[in-house]
Amino acid sequence: MQAHKLSLPFVIAGVALVALSIFLPRSDDFLIFLMLMGWLGLFTLIFAGASILPSILLTIYGFSLIFPLLMNGWSGELSAMLVTKTVTGITGILGLPITGEGVVIHFTNLAGNAISTTIVPGCAGYATIGVFIALFALMMLDIRLPLKKAWYIFLIGLAGTWLQNIIRVVVSVAAGYYWGSGALGAMHYNAAYVIFPLWYALFAYIYLRQAGWSRVSTKEKSEGTDG
Repeated sequence: MQAHKLSLPFVIAGVALVALSIFLPRSDDFLIFLMLMGWLGLFTLIFAGASILPSILLTIYGFSLIFPLLMNGWSGELSAMLVTKTVTGITGILGLPITGEGVVIHFTNLAGNAISTTIVPGCAGYATIGVFIALFALMMLDIRLPLKKAWYIFLIGLAGTWLQNIIRVVVSVAAGYYWGSGALGAMHYNAAYVIFPLWYALFAYIYLRQAGWSRVSTKEKSEGTDG
């Protein structure tokens, strides 16, 4: 930042970011993003090249917002049907009398009340997957894995994030079966705040162990070459 110099490309980029933050349509989902974009534009005008890293971070944040909107619009219905079939299959294995029809789950709870709940595109977990991808990108910026290893660790994380979402829906439906529709709704809205952090803590442990092993391996190879 101390060595910054005025640069026409960065001036243009800064002006463009400020203009976009002002003139893009307002949305509750993007208010904070637009505010940060405006501040980034001013930062770019003043500090030029020092804005590269903040730009990367804002791009990652923007991706986490846009990804679920794109995926829900593109494959939301198919994803909802897949979630419905997967959840009814798992609950069937667990012995719960729960059936699915399209994207609707039906069951009679223990109190004898008939309950139906619709699996909407948002239940496919794309918001959580977007958060996972963003967090993975941040970890790669800070503690980088070799690309060959990063790909399979990423795929493991992606699969685990999808699975934890399925677990969330299964737990919600099971709560509805045992304790009624109120419990289903409460579990649906709150379980993700417990399940996802636990899953990501496990994934972060796996990631950091792999990063540690990579560094040890690189160091051993270097020492072997020096010897």
